[in-house]
Amino acid sequence: MSDFGIQKGSIVEFDSQIGIGSIKTDKDEILFFHIRTVLAKQENIQPGIKAVFEVIPGRQGRLEAQSIHLL
Repeated sequence: MSDFGIQKGSIVEFDSQIGIGSIKTDKDEILFFHIRTVLAKQENIQPGIKAVFEVIPGRQGRLEAQSIHLL
């Protein structure tokens, strides 16, 4: 299970139609995110883009990424 706090990883997938996606941490864990949690330019989110983000407990008991800074 992932640690809470700031982590690094990369975008795995993003659906711009519904504004949700997933990030793979450097520890090989997959976390959900919503477009509202991306803090910079949002129009060009693609798989493979590196990111720094905060891991928080999310809804439905799973961990989520928030405060996402795309690199």
